[in-house]
Amino acid sequence: WEVEDAICPLQAFVKHRRRCAALLRIQRHARGWLARHRIRKHANASTGIQAVWRQILAKRTVQHRRASLVGIQAWTRGTLARRRLSVVEDDDPDESEESLAEGDPASRPIGGSVLVADTQPRGQADLARRRQTAK
Repeated sequence: WEVEDAICPLQAFVKHRRRCAALLRIQRHARGWLARHRIRKHANASTGIQAVWRQILAKRTVQHRRASLVGIQAWTRGTLARRRLSVVEDDDPDESEESLAEGDPASRPIGGSVLVADTQPRGQADLARRRQTAK
């Protein structure tokens, strides 16, 4: 009887310590999981932000290249149109028609454009009008 009275409080203390240890272990695992989950969430968010910025920079690059190409095409078409105009103005109108029919390189249409799919230069209608007024 006296031994049981002495052991009961010790057993209750040990039982309490085990429960506290189990609770601490559960809390430790839960906090670890929450921290890993939070880090994963931040990593996914930062990956999304980086992807959007890469998209913005790529779009700017494409727009810049397209603007450069349009400028180069405009300069080239203008130069070729001026050459054609000077050839038509310098030559006899009858000879220029023959040279156009024979396939003079200065009179060939500009085709195969990267951005514009037309097969004739933009100034050709204007060139034809000038030929008609020159006759």
